[in-house]
Amino acid sequence: MNIASRIPLLALFFLFSSCTITRPTTTQLVLSEPPLFVVSKPLRYSTKDGKYEIVVPIGFVTDLASIPRWLWWWQGPHEATMAPAIIHDYLYWEQSCTKDEADAVMYLAMEELSVKNIESIYIGIRNSIAEMAWKRNSESRATGETRFFTQDYAERLMRSHADPKSTWTSLQADAAKQDGLLHPPFPNPKVKQACAAAFTQFKQKQKHPHEQINIEFLRLF
Repeated sequence: MNIASRIPLLALFFLFSSCTITRPTTTQLVLSEPPLFVVSKPLRYSTKDGKYEIVVPIGFVTDLASIPRWLWWWQGPHEATMAPAIIHDYLYWEQSCTKDEADAVMYLAMEELSVKNIESIYIGIRNSIAEMAWKRNSESRATGETRFFTQDYAERLMRSHADPKSTWTSLQADAAKQDGLLHPPFPNPKVKQACAAAFTQFKQKQKHPHEQINIEFLRLF
């Protein structure tokens, strides 16, 4: 193969390698409101330079509560654009990074997937409601609660039939009986590094300083 014929292939390689977020794969655990999903395949987000990566592991349970319901933009639990919301929920629970960094990661992930109205969505998570979600997660973790199942227990759940009567409380109790709860060590240095790198990238995108002031002002409400 000569050099000229390789150029289109190289262009395709860089085009597809520029993607920084994988498609979400989840299984719904609780059918009632609010719905609960377990990550059934690792969900990955990497910074543009590829140096840092955030991995949402198999067994992470999400209710997507870090994002107010009126801002939900996806149409189904397996839609690609749901990935930023899962990552955001993971970062809000895991808290190896700051809230500002977690919000910036979601903004960049939405931008990567061409989610519409990302500015409005971003502003919508920069308020007191989102602050309370962050605080609640911190308090819940302090009591020993976990949002992680072991991979073995998560896979058993995914193979079983959904019980319409299941709740988060009943799932936790069953997992505890079967040694299915996982307590990962915190903070996670790899997540912390990736968040910091993403936040730097996010700040560089803000060309006008007054825009950041306006966004910070909205957090007061």
